[in-house]
Amino acid sequence: MQTKEKITHKSTQAISQEKIQAFLSTLKEEGSHLFPLFSTQYYLGLRTRETLGLREDSFLPETNEFDVFRELDTRTCPNGSIIDSCEEASSPRKILIPPQILPFFIHRTLFSFFAVIGDKRLLLIRQMRQKFKEHFPQANLATLRTSRIIHLYQDGVDKKELMRTMGFKSSQTIDRYINQAHTQV
Repeated sequence: MQTKEKITHKSTQAISQEKIQAFLSTLKEEGSHLFPLFSTQYYLGLRTRETLGLREDSFLPETNEFDVFRELDTRTCPNGSIIDSCEEASSPRKILIPPQILPFFIHRTLFSFFAVIGDKRLLLIRQMRQKFKEHFPQANLATLRTSRIIHLYQDGVDKKELMRTMGFKSSQTIDRYINQAHTQV
């Protein structure tokens, strides 16, 4: 008789909204080129590769929405060149752009990052990780997304809406975050 192994998930402590706001304010004051990326990643609750995979043609200015694809795939072609392509297997999810980051889209601030591919994209990810570690040594970039999910839940966003905007297919995933929110101090 086979028994199912219980999968345990690493618990990540959320970073408070105040600390994230202080981090974003510091980046803005420093004039960091990473400020629009971190702001977009946090306010949209995106994964790092989703943030870097945003495409200009996915911005819908008439509704202030963005189509977000699940993952950006970086591949090396047989000729040695590196290309980026969005995984089209799953349809994109539409996300309403919050007012805090809408100017990045209206003024096209973010779109300069969309053309970055291959090794340059990996360098950008390293820069983001390094900057995040400077401010939050015990955290990683995934903590930013975890924190946003928990903050939205604590602010009253319901489970179904969280699942839709965050791209979760299983309610078990969102339940882990919700349980975590209940244990946060």
